[in-house]
Amino acid sequence: MGSTLFDQVMKKTLETPDSPDAWYHLADLYYRNSLYEKAIDAFAKVVELDPDRGYVYSKMGSAYNRLGRPAEAIAAFQKAVELLPKPSVEYNNIGVAYGKLGKYKEEAEALLKALEIRPRYATARVNLGITYLRLNDLEAAMKQYEELQQIDKTASELLLKEINKTAPGQTGN
Repeated sequence: MGSTLFDQVMKKTLETPDSPDAWYHLADLYYRNSLYEKAIDAFAKVVELDPDRGYVYSKMGSAYNRLGRPAEAIAAFQKAVELLPKPSVEYNNIGVAYGKLGKYKEEAEALLKALEIRPRYATARVNLGITYLRLNDLEAAMKQYEELQQIDKTASELLLKEINKTAPGQTGN
């Protein structure tokens, strides 16, 4: 009695050091507790033991993003893309990371790939609209807004706020 979940997971990892599942549980626990450096190290151990787990690379990329390390996040997400069957979320996350690096063309390309896989992916559409604003393409941003009107009203309003901040008075709203 008295042992924490962390203690239990750590004990399991020590008892079965060659178990990618045990390492994944430890990594996930670190991640959920915002211990991103430790999470990355544990995710790295998972892929060392079982390199074909695309979702692990995806979580690792998210941890890198949370630490403000977008280049490393992109590399992890790209590995996830290679391994996952429909990596729309990973392409969206690659786009966001490129945006943090100021690489807006690459950001748009990644977001468009996310939307090829999942056309009704509202988050990717909002992100793409914002990217178009960064590229000074109000017309393309407005197209994303119009698409979002059919998919997700809340997301469309979020994008409209960004459009109005960037180009006040241009939308008629």
